[in-house]
Amino acid sequence: MWPLASRCHGSSADWPAFLDDFHRHWPTDGDHVYVDFVRDGIRGNGAARAGSTRWRRLTEKRAGSAKSIFHFDVPGSVAKSTHSGLPWLRYLRQHVGQAVRFWPFDGWEIPERTG
Repeated sequence: MWPLASRCHGSSADWPAFLDDFHRHWPTDGDHVYVDFVRDGIRGNGAARAGSTRWRRLTEKRAGSAKSIFHFDVPGSVAKSTHSGLPWLRYLRQHVGQAVRFWPFDGWEIPERTG
């Protein structure tokens, strides 16, 4: 989602900047904010960061049966969980800082343990 969506929407390919941009459009970490509210235009601006149901990551292509994260309302869909979960990754990063890492987006290096 992240690199492809960044290219298509002109947003940054930087992981933290992507999370900020995504959150501006899909604020699903807010009280009483649901994915369907964003999809229906009641909250956020999800339409500005929509994608094609044909977009798939390499892992989804190789798996064969995996669905796109933009394929909503079908059996086996991961779209709602993805769109509701991404803002929480941003929330965690803001409250925990660099102590939390999201592989592979934060890189492949394992930071030294502190404390």
